[in-house]
Amino acid sequence: ELGTMVGFPERAVGDTTRVATTRGRWRASCRGGLPGRVRRRALPGRSSASERGHASMYSRKTLESTVTKKSPFKLETKRSLAEQVADRITELIVSGDLVAGDQLPPEVDLANQMGVSRTALREGMRTLEAQGLLEIQPGVGTVVREVGHEQLVQPLSLYLDVSGRAVSFEEFHSVRTILETEVAALAAAGAVGADIDILRGFMAEMEENVEDADAFATSDANFHETLAKTALNPLLGLLVGTLRVLLEEHIRDVVGHIDPATDVIPYHAAILEAVEAGDAEAARQAMDDHLAKAKENYYATVSTN
Repeated sequence: ELGTMVGFPERAVGDTTRVATTRGRWRASCRGGLPGRVRRRALPGRSSASERGHASMYSRKTLESTVTKKSPFKLETKRSLAEQVADRITELIVSGDLVAGDQLPPEVDLANQMGVSRTALREGMRTLEAQGLLEIQPGVGTVVREVGHEQLVQPLSLYLDVSGRAVSFEEFHSVRTILETEVAALAAAGAVGADIDILRGFMAEMEENVEDADAFATSDANFHETLAKTALNPLLGLLVGTLRVLLEEHIRDVVGHIDPATDVIPYHAAILEAVEAGDAEAARQAMDDHLAKAKENYYATVSTN
């Protein structure tokens, strides 16, 4: 009767009658009265909902067990994955778990340890490479770089480029005077024989390169940076190192208009002599004399040209 009412041909009792409704397809049995909803059969080759649920749970558990392995690279914050990658590796470098020269695991292994895609890993690694913390060496892999003044120079140079504001000689010279006079005094108290030998080597290079402005500027800047590194205060070495680009530029501008053999080298020799003698006050005064002469050289040459 039900089949006839909805326009379907009659079938024998016990057969299954399909009834179309606006809510979908229903399967009803003519036995026992009103039709009841019957579970849809799974199509061949297609897993059931319960099977799919079990598979999803298994996949999640497998991924979770991989990600939660005890690895120093495991991520624990809710920032973007690339940021987490960069943050975590930076933390390992800062803590000393990764040191200069250490090679990171291969990309696939590192991505698995961090629980991130290789795309997110590469993005985070590119950030650290741009910051100078990592270096990709062909045939070797990704290696931790030694942290030095280069990591401070880059943002300083970027600031100067973006701001469009040039640093005047007076501003630069003022900073040098504040830093380097005390650096010389501290170097006199902390320098050892090996430090003196290195400084003397840069002095010899300066004497050899009086006709080569670029080479002379490099040796001169090396002398000042090495002096700062002997001051028993690593921050001073970094700060003087950040001025290196400006220092070399200043030396190149001036040295072509003066006689380095009389206007520069003797002042460095006086600094070295005081540092070697361990005389802090004499070293401070020698540096002050050197910077005063550098200012005189600048205004007698570059500023007038």
